[in-house]
Amino acid sequence: MKVIFLEDVPNVAGVGEIKEVATGYARNFLIPKKLALLATAEAINRAEALRRKKVREQAESEAEFKELAGRLEGREIIIEAKVGTKDRLYGSVTSADIAAALEASEGLVIDKRKIELEEPIRQLGSYLLTVRLAKDILSQIKVTVAEEAGTSKEKVAAAEEEAAVSEEKVAAAEEEAAVSEEKVAAVEEEAAVSEAKAAAAEEEAAVSEAKAAAIEEEAAVSEEKVAAAEEDAAVSEEKVAAAEEEAVVSEEKVAAVEEEAAVSEEKVAAAEEEAAVSEEDAAVTEKEE
Repeated sequence: MKVIFLEDVPNVAGVGEIKEVATGYARNFLIPKKLALLATAEAINRAEALRRKKVREQAESEAEFKELAGRLEGREIIIEAKVGTKDRLYGSVTSADIAAALEASEGLVIDKRKIELEEPIRQLGSYLLTVRLAKDILSQIKVTVAEEAGTSKEKVAAAEEEAAVSEEKVAAAEEEAAVSEEKVAAVEEEAAVSEAKAAAAEEEAAVSEAKAAAIEEEAAVSEEKVAAAEEDAAVSEEKVAAAEEEAVVSEEKVAAVEEEAAVSEEKVAAAEEEAAVSEEDAAVTEKEE
């Protein structure tokens, strides 16, 4: 889709430029955002008017920036600030402070963002700074940070106060040192007591070791006795097993004898029965005779 751009779109096109772009990009982004219009005759005329207006405004702005750069070039701005020890400021001087000083002393209104200051100034001295009004329109100014009138008395008072604080710190340090010495003596005494306790503990440990050795020796003897008792028990168990086995054999023999006796009784009964039959037969024979 061919559109005409109403605004500069980075890396795409500039104002007034006619360009072919993707239909979705045009309908979903460029046209709704009023960055471009469909390239109709009316839109082209409108964009051309906008382009001429922008060129004219840029030319006017460039002329104004060049004039302002000429007025700024080489200017020295003096900013007074309260100073502490070692010429360090109470606080700092920022690009906003410099812009305010330019407006107050020179009547020049400069956007603080156009003053290139890497970090706030925190020390007395002179500093050369660049004012970037446009991409290629630069000027240099000199900013001098001076001590504010009456700061010397404040410095003396501050120094005296700091000296008093230092004396108090020294006194506190001496008192702390005395306390530390007392603590060292107490610690040394405590260390001596600990050493005595350690010696007693070592002696007690030696006695305990001797007792432990005796107990171990006694335990070894007991273990030997236990082993002998276990061996005796094993022998007894073997004897019991043999006796039990012998008893089983005896029971088997008794059962065999009882069985043999029963057989004998049966034989006796059979013999008696046979004898009775023989007697009956004998009696019958006698009668027949």
